[in-house]
Amino acid sequence: MSENKKKPKKKLSKIGRLIMDFILVVSLAIACFSGYKLITGLLSYREAKKSYDDVRNQYMEVREKEDESSERVFDWDKLRQTNPDVAGWIVLEDSSIDYPIVHGADNEYYLYRLFDGTYNPSGTVFIDAENSGDFSDKNTVIYGHHMLQEPLMFADVEKYKDQSYYETHKVMQIYTPTLTYDVYPIAGKYDVGTGGYIQFYFGSDEEFMNYVQTFIDASTFKSEEAIEPSDKIVLLSTCEYNVHSVDGRYAMIAKIVPAKGE
Repeated sequence: MSENKKKPKKKLSKIGRLIMDFILVVSLAIACFSGYKLITGLLSYREAKKSYDDVRNQYMEVREKEDESSERVFDWDKLRQTNPDVAGWIVLEDSSIDYPIVHGADNEYYLYRLFDGTYNPSGTVFIDAENSGDFSDKNTVIYGHHMLQEPLMFADVEKYKDQSYYETHKVMQIYTPTLTYDVYPIAGKYDVGTGGYIQFYFGSDEEFMNYVQTFIDASTFKSEEAIEPSDKIVLLSTCEYNVHSVDGRYAMIAKIVPAKGE
């Protein structure tokens, strides 16, 4: 019987070996960089979460009322000492939205700055610099990041893509140093950052109502609230990553009215 001889392995040429070594080095570099980005990303999220938890603990108190309901009380003086740009505080119960709102000199600074000014990709919820900042405008535009790894900032705004979410989240609150507002979602839609969905000024009631109707026609949910020409609105804008792969946005308009007793 003849013996089975193993075929000798082909040896890589010197150039082939160099190519393989280069590919290995690049692959390891990519893996290390991806790991680094993942770790630093997680750390920045944790830093942001802790920072905003601290802000809530230091400057906001939930008090029980005689009728067994509760109310939020804010120390606006201390909030202003920490950040004079503070304009209010937005809350959507049973969600992650519970943040101070700022109004800066431009729309860049707070994209990557926490409330105390620390650099962080989570940023701060902020009002467009074009607005007055006191919710007196016909349309006040408020931006917040859509943070994927943690339910931070405006990540929960996009949940209005489902009617069921609206049914259990029909009102939010915006607190300011002078007034508390009830905010009623009217319509939310998908768009892109360059889609022209933001408008601050309206030449007539008809123009305002036509603007509102563009949201209603494309809305992912149906609201039980109605808008009148005399109403004011806020627009909550955040990024989205499912419908539009590049520059996607989810934008929701809501009617803003002083809370009862204000």
